[in-house]
Amino acid sequence: MLSPFDSIEERVSSPQSLHSSSAQKEMRLKARSWKRRLSGILTPFDVIAPQYRFVPLLGCAIILLNDAEFFFKQVAMFRAIEAMYCIDYYQTRYVDVAALGRDIPEKMCKADLIEKQVASTYGLIMFCRMLPCIFTAIPLGYLADKVGRRPVLTMHKVGTIVFVLMEILVYLVYPALPIWTLYISGLGALVGANFDLSLAMIFASYTDVMPSEKQRATLFYITTAMQYVGQGFFPIIAGWLINMDGKGGTPEISLFVCLATAILCLAISAFIFPETLNSKGAGVQGEAEEPLMNTSDEDEEDPIVGASQSVRNSYRAMLKSKLRTSWARFHELICGVGALNLLLLTISMFCTNTGIKSIDLLGLVQYPVVKLGWTFSDVTFITSIQAVVYCINYFVLLPSYTRIGGSFRLSSSAISLYIMLGSCFILIAGSTFLGLSTTGGTFILAMAIYTLGTGLPTVTQAYISSLVESDKVARVLAALSTFAIAGKLAATSLGPLIFGLGINSGRVELTGLLFYFCALLFIGSIVAVSLVVLRTKR
Repeated sequence: MLSPFDSIEERVSSPQSLHSSSAQKEMRLKARSWKRRLSGILTPFDVIAPQYRFVPLLGCAIILLNDAEFFFKQVAMFRAIEAMYCIDYYQTRYVDVAALGRDIPEKMCKADLIEKQVASTYGLIMFCRMLPCIFTAIPLGYLADKVGRRPVLTMHKVGTIVFVLMEILVYLVYPALPIWTLYISGLGALVGANFDLSLAMIFASYTDVMPSEKQRATLFYITTAMQYVGQGFFPIIAGWLINMDGKGGTPEISLFVCLATAILCLAISAFIFPETLNSKGAGVQGEAEEPLMNTSDEDEEDPIVGASQSVRNSYRAMLKSKLRTSWARFHELICGVGALNLLLLTISMFCTNTGIKSIDLLGLVQYPVVKLGWTFSDVTFITSIQAVVYCINYFVLLPSYTRIGGSFRLSSSAISLYIMLGSCFILIAGSTFLGLSTTGGTFILAMAIYTLGTGLPTVTQAYISSLVESDKVARVLAALSTFAIAGKLAATSLGPLIFGLGINSGRVELTGLLFYFCALLFIGSIVAVSLVVLRTKR
């Protein structure tokens, strides 16, 4: 008679049991195989540790959500400001119409006086929002290198939420709060509401965890392209949201969707996106680094060499010592790029961003209306066409250039330099053709050519990040983003002036003066980049 243990052993060794065990093992192997395949599709880039494998995917998601938030906010903001000025307009003309408040139909708010006020107010709001970014970019970049990338990403969304909440509040309680209080919403930039800095932090995170320079460059292009993926459909959704009543009277819905998008992005940045600063032992766990401009007296020799020296000479010697120390640390920070090369690249970044933003904000919208006789509704499809070209450029062409350069055994930095040169030439040609275009077909073709060169700022960031140590890259990219912001400020002031000069000249060939001005700016960019190429080859 078999014991209970014998019966158990007999059952385990039965053919049916062995077959079941084998089937379960095969199912587990298949599940692991599919998991690896799915992980390879979602995270095709090499990272230094498994916990960072979703950093590329999360970075792209954050930029896409930033893009959604921008378009939901932009369209609704124009309409909300217009509605408030429309109430003021009828308050002094038709009180009965003004009594409708926010329910005044949009088609009754298109008076020239209203539209001029809307344009002026929107420009001032954006100016007030971008101006603090110039002063906060470098300190936040230093914070990112000392504390982490994630806090700066989180602060960006906190500032954005403050900005959107202020817009919603003013619109809903107007006229209890006057329109000028919207300028205060720009203070959200003081806590990091800066898209360029947010993008720089994501690039810095890539540098922290991705060992391959070529993969990083490719991911830079893809991440930047995410903001153009949504450009084809987010504006359409926003336009539907502000017109849910059929009279353009629901901009607050689009603003609330914008707020929800910003909160979702905040949650991803604060709780899901991993901190990457210490991935290589850098940052707070590594050697303590001194600030870019150190004012500490530690480890410095006393400049007072004798009691007979005057107080003025002692302060002068101390100042010289501090300047020498600061310059030495600055030179160490950018030693991979070089001080003169960095200066030339910042000049290129400023010229490029001034030209690109002038064309995108004014040239592609108002030029076809003035020169080609289009309506603003006709212009909207330009955004979708440009988004397609952007995606082709960032998803296909720029990564292909990197692979082709790699096949010729060129370094990542050399590939970036050549792409920068080519982008400059394309920008010059595209902007010139835009100014010369006289038909809708030639204008669209010229716009496509111009758009193929707009990857220059991204390639510049990829070039610099390939030469700077990962624990210092956030500061350098943050400093570079300051010049990008300065270019946007210049575009908001110089762009309308140059465009107005071309129209007021009365000469048809000068209607596109803005594009010719931008071509000159791009020539400045190509001169700066060419000097960097020549200096690098020496």
